[in-house]
Amino acid sequence: MDVNVCEYSVEYDILYDKERRDCHFNDERKSVVDLYTPEISGEHQEVPVVLFVHGGGWRRGDKAAWKYYLSRDINLLAAIIYGIFGLYGNVGKALARRGIACAVMSYPLTKLSTAWLLLELTTSYISSLVVLVLSFGILAAIVWPIGIILSWKFVAGPMQPSTMGLTVTFVTNVFILTIISVQYRYHKLSRFQVVLIWTVLIVFTLSGQTEYFLNFATVVTFLIGQVILLNTNLQVQHLNLDQQVEAVVKCIKKIQNIGNQTRKFNPTNMFLMGHSAGGHLCSIAALHDYNFIKQGISKADIKGVITISPVLQISLMNTTFTRPLYLHPTFGSKQDGWLKRCPSQSLIENTEYIPPFLIVTAERDINLIKDGAVDFNRQSNQLNEGMSDHVIFPGTNHISIICNFDKTVKNLNLADLCSNFIKNSVI
Repeated sequence: MDVNVCEYSVEYDILYDKERRDCHFNDERKSVVDLYTPEISGEHQEVPVVLFVHGGGWRRGDKAAWKYYLSRDINLLAAIIYGIFGLYGNVGKALARRGIACAVMSYPLTKLSTAWLLLELTTSYISSLVVLVLSFGILAAIVWPIGIILSWKFVAGPMQPSTMGLTVTFVTNVFILTIISVQYRYHKLSRFQVVLIWTVLIVFTLSGQTEYFLNFATVVTFLIGQVILLNTNLQVQHLNLDQQVEAVVKCIKKIQNIGNQTRKFNPTNMFLMGHSAGGHLCSIAALHDYNFIKQGISKADIKGVITISPVLQISLMNTTFTRPLYLHPTFGSKQDGWLKRCPSQSLIENTEYIPPFLIVTAERDINLIKDGAVDFNRQSNQLNEGMSDHVIFPGTNHISIICNFDKTVKNLNLADLCSNFIKNSVI
């Protein structure tokens, strides 16, 4: 297949699951998909389509990753990084420019226990604080010399380091409250509650002039913001991995229906692609028939699976750190459940059609990622030689490999690698 295009169109927020509107306050944002379609004149029958599933440890993230980190988990550092690189729309754009249709989906997330959720919110808050501290530091470095020239220091007086620290923390809290207020409906707040919060905040600000007041205001704004975020996360329905895999297959069905209706791509030439936890979900979906039969579609339409820094060996997550953060919330506490949802085990037990796999790991991925990929690749090729290929992508880590999806690193371009695998698999 030889398709060369540069232009593409995008349709955002296509609802693929009307029955489950996620979990959260009947919010539909976790049951939608963005579709990137190459603009090709003439016949489209040879254009394949990819369904991309985002990462995030099964319990975080979104098809537009920065949105998650400015909603359920306000983490300015993560939001800025993911926003700059355009995750995960960068994948859809890169493939569409190469003549491959790509759907980038969101899916319902699993849920942490309260204790670990508090820890996660704390780390997100610290990350946001770091961003604003650095921003204030850069601003101060620019303004301070000007202030000396204009003798501002004689007017306002020098600010003590403790006061500066409190001020930055207070501003961070106000910034978080501003983000929450803008999307108040997502946090199930009424307009009256938002007005009340800001009325109290403004009254305190106008009336207080001492460091004691600043201490009090900082504590109050911190508690208000974090209690709202905690409540938002606690009210999320507890889901499991099986429901996430079901969401992937439902999205496959939706994309195939769109292909049949529009004729802009061939719905029987479908590929699954995912990053990190998304790579695991794609693998499990492709190795089991149940959800395909339930949705009335054929698993044989899946012509290949591309996993980028995937989790393929679940038992390797049985460590002190990863067990409460990833293993238990998603796979449960019983080892039988881990085995059932492990791609390596599913590969051995599968007696039906197994699509070809392209496994890409980052050179600086953690060991559980790299070791799982090696084991899966070996098992796949033992079952059927040539069914799997494992590529180690140089000069990247778990995050940068997907951030630089369309960037050439040491003469290797991940978007080209994936594109070639797709086009060669449909010949």
